[in-house]
Amino acid sequence: MATESGQAKASANQHPVSLWAAALNQLKEWDRAWAEHTVKMTTNPWMDGILPVKFIELVSVGLNASRANLNPEGTRRHIRAAIAAGASRQEILFVLKCASIVSIHSFSFNAPLLVQEASMGSLEDFADLRKKRLERAGKTPRRWKR
Repeated sequence: MATESGQAKASANQHPVSLWAAALNQLKEWDRAWAEHTVKMTTNPWMDGILPVKFIELVSVGLNASRANLNPEGTRRHIRAAIAAGASRQEILFVLKCASIVSIHSFSFNAPLLVQEASMGSLEDFADLRKKRLERAGKTPRRWKR
């Protein structure tokens, strides 16, 4: 649960509410001042009132759903928060579609690099190197035994 200061806390008889709360509690044990600053910094968009909560939650849905993050629990958490803030099904679907397009873009952007790296050596050369390493270690895959 979040307190007025935006800190995630669980009651004494409960388990932490989320992975974030568990991590935050651990950080507080290690360095309370730094953890407090981190909470203030990371909860600032929700606390300062400059942007509507619905907008912040929809952006958070997109960030958590994109291929760069791919955080299913965070995506679900922010979808629930966006709905609670008044987001419609169409708005959430639009954000998820945008996240999928960003994912496709990141792959298509990086594909030429992958092709370039893959063409630097053949798979057969790699297989031979791997076979030699395994033989030196005394492990030869069955399919390569003759």
